[in-house]
Amino acid sequence: MTKTDAETVEALRALEQKVAAGELPMWTEITGAIGLNPDNRHISFYAAYHGSLDAAKALHEAVLPGWDWRARSDGRWWVWRTASDLQVAEDDENPARAWLLAVIRALIAEGEG
Repeated sequence: MTKTDAETVEALRALEQKVAAGELPMWTEITGAIGLNPDNRHISFYAAYHGSLDAAKALHEAVLPGWDWRARSDGRWWVWRTASDLQVAEDDENPARAWLLAVIRALIAEGEG
């Protein structure tokens, strides 16, 4: 892992901790972890954080192409590329935030190799 990869994983871990704790990250924290691209990932991030499933799906498709996803009725979200990549998150009060957290965990797993 290059230093840049390690820094990205560290930024993603900080983002994961904030989202899991229900703290809204600052814009610079989001763009530092997931990047600022023409697809406005940071806008999708904020909308997903606040409950938009459409935004969570848009972010998932932007940052995890080729990864599948599934929701369960108990608030759990699963994202995976292969069985060994499975990432799970849950939030029965905000399903979009659960999906967002699963996406962040998948990005961490990718960054760690």
